[in-house]
Amino acid sequence: MTAGRKVLRVAQLVERLDAGGAEALAVDIAGALAGRGHESHLVVASEAGPFRARVAPDVVFHTLDRPRRDGGQAYRLLYFAETCRRLETWLRARRIEVLQTHLPKANFLGLAMAWRGVCRVYPTVHNNREFDYGDNAGRVKRRLRRAAYRQMLGRCSAVIAVSEQVKSSLATELGLPPGGGQAIRVVRNGVRVAAPATGVERAAARARWGIAEGQTLVVGVGRLTGQKNFAALVAALGRLDRGRGDWRCIIAGDGELKAELVALVGASDLQDRIRLPGLVDDVPGLLAAADVFCLPSSYEGLPLVLLEAMGRGLPVVAFAIDGVTDVVTDGRQARLATPGDIEGLAGALGTLMDDAPGRCALGAAARELVLSRYDFEDVVSNLETVYRS
Repeated sequence: MTAGRKVLRVAQLVERLDAGGAEALAVDIAGALAGRGHESHLVVASEAGPFRARVAPDVVFHTLDRPRRDGGQAYRLLYFAETCRRLETWLRARRIEVLQTHLPKANFLGLAMAWRGVCRVYPTVHNNREFDYGDNAGRVKRRLRRAAYRQMLGRCSAVIAVSEQVKSSLATELGLPPGGGQAIRVVRNGVRVAAPATGVERAAARARWGIAEGQTLVVGVGRLTGQKNFAALVAALGRLDRGRGDWRCIIAGDGELKAELVALVGASDLQDRIRLPGLVDDVPGLLAAADVFCLPSSYEGLPLVLLEAMGRGLPVVAFAIDGVTDVVTDGRQARLATPGDIEGLAGALGTLMDDAPGRCALGAAARELVLSRYDFEDVVSNLETVYRS
């Protein structure tokens, strides 16, 4: 803590610690703030989830013990009211000054705390399509969400967007007039960049995953949901000529579409080439084994896993969507395809599989870009500034 700077009592709130970018960011922010001398808390609404092990020991961890169950509208309203009561009691008991919330459900809880005047609240928007988030995003739900987010702009201390594009998307979704997004503050995502894997470390990582010398490994990481669109990656790989090099693909993650993806791999007769191992504890180790990183998402905000892969020196293959084109340039750090163009995605993958020097050049440029523009310490410093303003 810099001399003379006030120590903050600050909490990060997520519904649960699923293996996702927003959850990882909340955990890392809490740890970094604790490392800077703040009284840093991390609170989850329901059970801890798989990222509990990532929480730094000097972060105060708390669960509201509110696991979600199936129920009708009356149950959901009662669930929300009781969760608000528990959260307010917890915040007041610990005299929390700043609450940063992540993802819509936590943001709604934060709005309730702002209404109650409990503390300064900073809802965080991680996505370019915030009002499509979730499985049941019908017209009524989107309308209610927009109304709630308009309230956040007036009631909360600020709304944090993880990129300029996310801010612009949110302002458009809410129908804000030009210049009407003053309450939306941009704190661009960032990552800690590790030293490049040595030859020995890379060989060991590839051996752990059973990747033989000469095989090209394509890696995808994320929730197995419609947004992440890994079906497009499987379909693109299925378009490649079987005789085109010796490649393998690992798609790390879990979600409601896993059975569908397993079936798609089988229908494409690619069981010997594509693996779906579920959640992977050591994602950095998997990235160290990779040659190409593929992000076939239909929409994003500013995906942390993209920055992490680039920081590892991996070239990127992706659809040219907002959230990707904000970061990489086709031909410099990545090969990009028109959104939804499976043949284009297959062509980009095939081009990099055939071009080891090209992979290295794109990967080196990707790493340099992350080092220069997406340093995680800048994220924390910018958040401190927002909290104090």
